[in-house]
Amino acid sequence: MTENIDERKKKAFFSTLIVLGICISWVGTTQFAKSSAISKGFSGATFMLYISASSNMILFPTFWFVKSYVLKHPHNIISELSKEPKDLTFTSIVAYAGIFFVLYFIANYLHLKALWFTSASVVNAVFSATPAFVYVFGCMPCFLNNPIEITKVIAVTFAVGGTLCFYANAQLGYESVIGVIMSIGSSLCAALYKVLLQTRLGNSSVSTVTLLLSLVGVYHFSLIWILVLILDYTNIESISNPPWLLIFISILLGLTYNFLVNFGVCYTSALFVSLGTLLGIPLGGLVDHLFRDVEFHFLQIVGAICIAIGFILILFPLKFSQINPITPPLSSSRLLAIETISDPET
Repeated sequence: MTENIDERKKKAFFSTLIVLGICISWVGTTQFAKSSAISKGFSGATFMLYISASSNMILFPTFWFVKSYVLKHPHNIISELSKEPKDLTFTSIVAYAGIFFVLYFIANYLHLKALWFTSASVVNAVFSATPAFVYVFGCMPCFLNNPIEITKVIAVTFAVGGTLCFYANAQLGYESVIGVIMSIGSSLCAALYKVLLQTRLGNSSVSTVTLLLSLVGVYHFSLIWILVLILDYTNIESISNPPWLLIFISILLGLTYNFLVNFGVCYTSALFVSLGTLLGIPLGGLVDHLFRDVEFHFLQIVGAICIAIGFILILFPLKFSQINPITPPLSSSRLLAIETISDPET
């Protein structure tokens, strides 16, 4: 009993560190990407995504080298995949990576492109609706079929309502509206990515997660360069005078963010990991205030408080508030899969 309590405390501690890491890396990535977007003579959102996403290729080789030669634990990914809860194979991982590649590209392209139309704060605020979409997708029978919990519904409501308050005084022009629409599309794709990741690779090891990310990077490296050249040739985007330093810093933070999101989804849950982006709202607002002269308003302070309340409600859910959704009878194997994927502690 004591060992179980200690294990839960340990998991809660590392889960909180993951969320904080996601928050800091996400804000940093967006802010440096915004600085790149306003650089004179450069408008290559696809080029930025191509470089940053392709850099994911180094994740698994780095993990393999450290584990095999630094930690002295020989690593065989094929044999390790056979021990995974879902009996994964290398071929299935490659196939899954193709699906995640499409969602990854759309979500990140829309997120980056939105920075050309509106501020980083607005993009982050709209993108923070991701937990709401994650929760909706997660409750669907075709995905996780999670039970409906009143506290989580309230938490998501507080979080989304907080982001609306945080930017209630923003004056949106035509271009800003385009940026908001792109951010909403990015949020939807990101939520679907997280839920599918938990559905297909829930409770997977670090090696499996890093392998998936590296394969997603391989897909980007192999395919997206063609799109970059076409967009530059047709003058839809321009890759002249790229701000290399800003792009490089954004890539490093993006690598950190992507790893923590993918590992965090498998270690905790998709909804809990999404809190990292929610907490990034007040942090991003602080960065904008200090470095971009953005002023705060009363409603923005109220929004930050609402986000904090949402974080606490999801971190400490009330067990008695579950409402089982009305669903068709499930086979015992499907029920086992749902119990394996879903984490009632988060």
